Amino acid sequence: MAPKQPNSTNTQNLLHEIIAIRNTMQLAQQSLSRLEKQLAKENKKPIDTTLSREQSKGRIVPPRRALLNRLYNQEISNQICWYHQKFGKAANISNCPGPEHCQFIPPTKITLKPTMDSKNTKIRPASSNPTATTTPESIKEKVQNQSNEEAIIPKQEIWTLTSLGPRNDSSFKGKYLFKSTETVYQAYRRLDQQICKFEGTCPGPRLTTSDAWVEFLESEQHKLIISSNIFLHNENESLDFREDVSKMDKEKLNILKLAIQCDVAFNVEKAVKNEEFLASVSRTYLSNIEAYLLHDIIEHAKSRSKALAENYNTLRLLYAEEDGLLATVSGGTYSSKMEQRLDDQLEASRRVRDKIGSVAEQWHTSANLLKTSAKSAILAVECWNLVKASRNAKERISQALDSRNAVAQSIVALEYSQKALPHVDFYHVTPRQISAIKHANLYLLTDLANPVRYDHTRRVLETFQNNLSLAVVWLFDTFNKTLRKDFNHSEDNVTSLAKELRHERLEFISRTIGTSLYVSAETTSK
Repeated sequence: MAPKQPNSTNTQNLLHEIIAIRNTMQLAQQSLSRLEKQLAKENKKPIDTTLSREQSKGRIVPPRRALLNRLYNQEISNQICWYHQKFGKAANISNCPGPEHCQFIPPTKITLKPTMDSKNTKIRPASSNPTATTTPESIKEKVQNQSNEEAIIPKQEIWTLTSLGPRNDSSFKGKYLFKSTETVYQAYRRLDQQICKFEGTCPGPRLTTSDAWVEFLESEQHKLIISSNIFLHNENESLDFREDVSKMDKEKLNILKLAIQCDVAFNVEKAVKNEEFLASVSRTYLSNIEAYLLHDIIEHAKSRSKALAENYNTLRLLYAEEDGLLATVSGGTYSSKMEQRLDDQLEASRRVRDKIGSVAEQWHTSANLLKTSAKSAILAVECWNLVKASRNAKERISQALDSRNAVAQSIVALEYSQKALPHVDFYHVTPRQISAIKHANLYLLTDLANPVRYDHTRRVLETFQNNLSLAVVWLFDTFNKTLRKDFNHSEDNVTSLAKELRHERLEFISRTIGTSLYVSAETTSK
């Protein structure tokens, strides 16, 4: 039996397929060579002012191979696969061997989404026609002509291009950012101005002083608890001042009931008879109030430290970004002797300014406490004046207790205001007057019935309140005439040197880089 002859039609189709595959491989090799040249040219584009992998603490930069694959896929997306070369456009698309490299595959939809700066208020629409599609040719134009796209984007606006790249490439499913229109020159000027603004508040030295003040207050609280054992039943019990507030309210109510039973509101004889007894009860209650007020002062000091820490962390981030920019521009060295001289002078001026700022934080703390003391003294006088008009024993004793609490708050705030400035002698308020006001506050409940003792206590409270108001005025005047002038002088000196150094570095950036675009580490990491 004669052998079966091969089908000439099948052989011819097989040859056509082999030829088409060979042509496709040749086109791919040509495209790769062109893309390698294009990639070499891109490496000579304006420098990227981002930090290295070690400096940026693990920030991942797109690898060279992934970039080459993306450009390669976009370049050969205009080619036609061998299947469509043979059977034409009407062929079944599911049989296409390389859909990502075939121009007859439906193009991927692309949407432009803006991400605005916090200062901008204008939002540009993502696309005039959100349902419109973009062909691979238009994708190639957008990638190759980024400079034309940037000219359309407003200042301080970063646009993101999603779904860019081959359809089946899982390594490019994230966002691809166009560079912002801010140049390196503008970026350095902006960063340096922001740093000067934050440095003017001295967050670092003030934070150190504030933390030291918190530690001092906590040590004072520990001493108070050990000496009096007011709140704790044992050393291992936790301190919860929210429970102590309720305890003090109950204790105040018990003292109110006790004073009513002793009939000290209107009966002079019973007031004299129960004077030492009520003074002993009041002494324990006032110790509780002092401990609670100290806790309140500590909480306010911690809030101040937290706010200063946030400002200091912001300043550190600005320092890091500016150092990265300068390291990229000048390699971490001085560009001239003038820059080095100005930098040394600026650091010396900053040290002087920071020392004054640290002392100014102490005055700030003391002034706030002294103002609180004066306000509490005013409240104490007002409550004491209401006692005389009261005709009900319960109301009269209640007003006296409110006045006593306000006096205790005023005394505690005054004492810690003086401790914030241990080397400053406060005018208008003497230690003798503080002792007198403490003694009067201790026997306040038994002064209600006797008109002579009531008037004497009223004069003592009014004198104390007036002296505190004078002390507040004196403290602010002293600060404005001495420390504020020194601080403003040092701040002016720092600002002047910072402007000279900024001008020197901007000239160097203008000469070496020109109008190169700035890409921050944060933008690249996105």
